[in-house]
Amino acid sequence: MTDKLTFLQLAKKVISEEKKALTGKEIWEIAKEKGYDSLVSTKGKTPGATIHAVIVVDMRNKRSPFSRVSYRPSRFFY
Repeated sequence: MTDKLTFLQLAKKVISEEKKALTGKEIWEIAKEKGYDSLVSTKGKTPGATIHAVIVVDMRNKRSPFSRVSYRPSRFFY
């Protein structure tokens, strides 16, 4: 049985591989291209927005590995 990834783990994986700041939507689109979307246990209607939200919530933690490098659109780096 394959372990499922959380959206946060998926974001870390994609950003680390791409080595550039990405929006939540870009993270999801790249994940779909690479077939990583099947590794996430849930998808919902707006997975890009969910990825954005979980990164923002994680950033409230002072030890978060993510940083926001731009606003409108928000781009995140890991």
